[in-house]
Amino acid sequence: MNYFKSTMIAAAVLAVSLGNASAQGRYEVLIDNWSEVEIASVQMSPTADDCWGDDLLGAYIVDGLGEAIVEPTVQQGCVYDIRVTFVDGRVLMLDEFNLCATAAIRVGPFGLETINA
Repeated sequence: MNYFKSTMIAAAVLAVSLGNASAQGRYEVLIDNWSEVEIASVQMSPTADDCWGDDLLGAYIVDGLGEAIVEPTVQQGCVYDIRVTFVDGRVLMLDEFNLCATAAIRVGPFGLETINA
Protein backbone atom coordinates (compact mmCIF):
# COMPACT_ATOMS: atom_id res chain seq x y z
CA MET A 1 0.00 0.00 0.00
CA ASN A 2 1.35 3.41 -0.83
CA TYR A 3 2.15 6.08 1.75
CA PHE A 4 -0.70 8.37 0.65
CA LYS A 5 -3.39 5.71 1.10
CA SER A 6 -1.91 4.69 4.49
CA THR A 7 -1.98 8.32 5.64
CA MET A 8 -5.54 8.85 4.38
CA ILE A 9 -6.77 5.69 6.10
CA ALA A 10 -5.11 6.72 9.37
CA ALA A 11 -6.73 10.17 9.13
CA ALA A 12 -10.15 8.67 8.38
CA VAL A 13 -9.88 6.21 11.29
CA LEU A 14 -8.95 9.07 13.62
CA ALA A 15 -11.86 11.20 12.38
CA VAL A 16 -14.32 8.32 12.75
CA SER A 17 -13.08 7.43 16.23
CA LEU A 18 -13.38 11.05 17.37
CA GLY A 19 -16.91 11.14 15.97
CA ASN A 20 -17.79 7.93 17.80
CA ALA A 21 -16.67 9.42 21.10
CA SER A 22 -19.54 11.92 20.96
CA ALA A 23 -22.17 9.72 19.34
CA GLN A 24 -25.31 8.78 21.24
CA GLY A 25 -26.29 5.34 19.91
CA ARG A 26 -25.22 6.15 16.33
CA TYR A 27 -21.72 5.34 15.14
CA GLU A 28 -19.64 6.06 12.07
CA VAL A 29 -17.60 3.14 10.76
CA LEU A 30 -15.17 3.37 7.86
CA ILE A 31 -15.55 0.54 5.35
CA ASP A 32 -12.10 0.19 3.75
CA ASN A 33 -12.26 -2.00 0.65
CA TRP A 34 -8.86 -3.63 0.05
CA SER A 35 -10.40 -5.84 -2.61
CA GLU A 36 -10.45 -4.89 -6.28
CA VAL A 37 -14.14 -5.89 -6.49
CA GLU A 38 -16.84 -3.30 -5.74
CA ILE A 39 -18.96 -3.71 -2.61
CA ALA A 40 -22.72 -3.71 -3.28
CA SER A 41 -24.05 -3.84 0.30
CA VAL A 42 -23.06 -3.71 3.97
CA GLN A 43 -25.47 -5.02 6.59
CA MET A 44 -25.10 -5.19 10.37
CA SER A 45 -27.28 -6.61 13.09
CA PRO A 46 -26.96 -7.38 16.78
CA THR A 47 -25.49 -10.87 17.18
CA ALA A 48 -28.64 -12.01 18.99
CA ASP A 49 -30.88 -11.12 16.01
CA ASP A 50 -31.90 -13.73 13.44
CA CYS A 51 -32.14 -11.33 10.48
CA TRP A 52 -29.90 -8.71 8.90
CA GLY A 53 -30.43 -4.98 9.15
CA ASP A 54 -30.91 -2.62 6.22
CA ASP A 55 -28.19 -2.07 3.65
CA LEU A 56 -26.09 0.71 5.17
CA LEU A 57 -24.80 1.79 1.76
CA GLY A 58 -28.24 2.40 0.28
CA ALA A 59 -27.74 2.94 -3.45
CA TYR A 60 -24.03 3.68 -3.04
CA ILE A 61 -21.41 1.21 -4.33
CA VAL A 62 -17.93 1.13 -2.74
CA ASP A 63 -15.33 1.02 -5.48
CA GLY A 64 -12.62 -1.59 -5.53
CA LEU A 65 -9.80 -0.23 -3.33
CA GLY A 66 -12.21 2.51 -2.20
CA GLU A 67 -13.85 3.41 1.08
CA ALA A 68 -17.10 4.69 2.54
CA ILE A 69 -18.41 5.68 5.95
CA VAL A 70 -21.55 3.95 7.19
CA GLU A 71 -23.65 4.97 10.20
CA PRO A 72 -25.19 1.97 11.97
CA THR A 73 -27.47 2.62 14.92
CA VAL A 74 -26.70 0.68 18.08
CA GLN A 75 -29.94 -0.97 19.17
CA GLN A 76 -28.97 -3.60 21.74
CA GLY A 77 -25.52 -3.62 23.30
CA CYS A 78 -22.35 -3.41 21.22
CA VAL A 79 -21.86 -6.98 19.93
CA TYR A 80 -22.75 -7.10 16.23
CA ASP A 81 -22.37 -9.22 13.11
CA ILE A 82 -21.60 -7.77 9.69
CA ARG A 83 -22.22 -9.04 6.18
CA VAL A 84 -20.53 -7.52 3.12
CA THR A 85 -21.78 -8.45 -0.35
CA PHE A 86 -19.67 -7.79 -3.45
CA VAL A 87 -21.17 -6.95 -6.84
CA ASP A 88 -20.12 -10.40 -8.09
CA GLY A 89 -22.32 -12.05 -5.40
CA ARG A 90 -19.57 -13.14 -3.02
CA VAL A 91 -20.36 -12.62 0.66
CA LEU A 92 -18.01 -12.09 3.61
CA MET A 93 -19.23 -12.15 7.22
CA LEU A 94 -17.73 -11.37 10.59
CA ASP A 95 -19.50 -12.47 13.75
CA GLU A 96 -19.47 -10.94 17.21
CA PHE A 97 -17.39 -7.80 16.85
CA ASN A 98 -17.61 -4.81 19.20
CA LEU A 99 -19.31 -2.10 17.15
CA CYS A 100 -18.87 0.49 19.90
CA ALA A 101 -15.06 0.12 19.78
CA THR A 102 -14.70 -0.27 16.00
CA ALA A 103 -13.51 2.67 13.91
CA ALA A 104 -13.03 0.79 10.65
CA ILE A 105 -13.64 -2.53 8.96
CA ARG A 106 -11.03 -3.63 6.45
CA VAL A 107 -12.57 -5.70 3.66
CA GLY A 108 -10.01 -7.97 2.03
CA PRO A 109 -10.56 -10.47 -0.74
CA PHE A 110 -10.75 -13.32 1.81
CA GLY A 111 -12.08 -11.80 5.03
CA LEU A 112 -13.04 -8.89 7.25
CA GLU A 113 -10.90 -7.30 9.94
CA THR A 114 -11.91 -4.69 12.54
CA ILE A 115 -9.71 -1.74 13.41
CA ASN A 116 -10.47 -0.41 16.86
CA ALA A 117 -10.86 3.26 17.71
